[in-house]
Amino acid sequence: HVIGAQYLGDAVFLPSTSTTDVDVTFIPTTLTLAAPTNALPGATVELTATAVSTSTGGVPTGQILFNDGNTILGSAPLDGTGVAVLRISTLAAGAHTFTATYPGDARFDVSASTPVVTTIAGKDFSLDANPPAATVTAGQSTVFNVTVTPAGGFADPVTFSCPVLTGITCNFNPPMVTPNGAMAATMLTVTTSADVLHYGGTAGNGTGWFLASLCLIGMLASLRRRG
Repeated sequence: HVIGAQYLGDAVFLPSTSTTDVDVTFIPTTLTLAAPTNALPGATVELTATAVSTSTGGVPTGQILFNDGNTILGSAPLDGTGVAVLRISTLAAGAHTFTATYPGDARFDVSASTPVVTTIAGKDFSLDANPPAATVTAGQSTVFNVTVTPAGGFADPVTFSCPVLTGITCNFNPPMVTPNGAMAATMLTVTTSADVLHYGGTAGNGTGWFLASLCLIGMLASLRRRG
């Protein structure tokens, strides 16, 4: 801006003028963004942006714009302390890179946050067996209680099967479970033959003992998901 002043003069003094350049700038701001590192599918993720002035002069006002990569999530107003919060519960599984932008107002300059990454967990499940291991005498059987614990909203059918192993048979009852928001269980019965010296193709010592936990590892490895 060019500011000028003019003196019109009088009976003694001549008129005169003077000008000066005045640079009016916005008050600088910084914007920070906070978000959780991890969240479950369907959970509400809270994005909190804080706009502050880097010099004295009050609190920034207006709206904060929130993005997930190149996708606009929405906006939220700054409160009296310079904080804006956006809540969203429709994020897909995977990593999300959030940023916040302050477009400025009549006094305060624009600013943008550094990216913040939140990972939404995928649907999954874990397996546990009780007992975790057992020794089976040749010609006898043992029973394992196998539980499926869902995570991330997993609610699909889980089907169990056994590999073909020499001298060993197994059975799941039931062979399929569906963890609808809670643990589901099946009973695994492992039976060994009385007249086989080499179980599962591995040479034994002829004593007729079998470590069922080793067989269980192979059985659970063949577990399949049906989506």
